[in-house]
Amino acid sequence: MPVLPALSIITQSAAMHRILARVDRMARSDGAVLLVGETGTGKELFADYIHRTSPRGEAPFVKIALSAMPHELLESELFGHEKGAFTHALGEKRGLFELASGGSLF
Repeated sequence: MPVLPALSIITQSAAMHRILARVDRMARSDGAVLLVGETGTGKELFADYIHRTSPRGEAPFVKIALSAMPHELLESELFGHEKGAFTHALGEKRGLFELASGGSLF
């Protein structure tokens, strides 16, 4: 497996140090993490940090832009489909859950 480049978050803020301590505990757990916040608040940075510092760090990190996806395609994108499953399903397509297996889906 390829070695991922290091990812560091550098801060002098006491509040951010407390947040990073919580994030480090989350990364060591096997639980799901929900990151919420406005656009530009660093959700993807923290998702990437959690993934890379977790036991899943060398497995796939699959990103999906839900806001840019028509809701009609959501099921097919997440779960995939077989050829002929619907009118324009001309071949088999692996879903994002399958592609992220053992890793993280953001």
